[in-house]
Amino acid sequence: MALIAAAAVLLILVVVVVGQIAGPDDVNPSAAPAPSAGPSATPLSSAASPTPSVGATATDKPIKRPAVKTLGIGATAKFNRGTTARLVKITRVNGKAVLPGEIAGPAIAVQVSVYAGERVSFDQTVVNAYSGARDTPAIQLSTGTKPLTGSLARSRTTTGTYVFAVPDKDLDDVTIEFDFALQEPVTLFTGAVR
Repeated sequence: MALIAAAAVLLILVVVVVGQIAGPDDVNPSAAPAPSAGPSATPLSSAASPTPSVGATATDKPIKRPAVKTLGIGATAKFNRGTTARLVKITRVNGKAVLPGEIAGPAIAVQVSVYAGERVSFDQTVVNAYSGARDTPAIQLSTGTKPLTGSLARSRTTTGTYVFAVPDKDLDDVTIEFDFALQEPVTLFTGAVR
């Protein structure tokens, strides 16, 4: 996981450097950068058009995502062909900071269980957490996290665990974002964690 994170950071740095070298500032050096609204503290809507990837062409069409589903913490998300996902258990833990950017302290360990109605792949699966009234993004911790990986045969169940730094004061308002696959809706499990 650390290798993947390092590769992602390296890719971002390369894109930024290339953008600086061949950016629009070369044409008009006195041009001021446009103001930015800054990052949003709320989960992104899956209905937004994704930014084209490096190597995308004008003929590539953005993927239209299904609408976001919002469920309670204890609910079961239903996907195509009988596949389901649910949060089996959310445990308060003492998070350990090991990698750069991680923060030690109060955290939650979220166990996500997936039942495969047909063979499924977890190659596109992403799990995030947000907490508090402003849906502040939670930092995922490497210690204790065992994500859903690989694939799962039809009629089988597997569980992944994700650890997020969440302050105790925000436990009454937690959102777990489960993004299973591009053709499936993003599911937001929301509620209090005790």
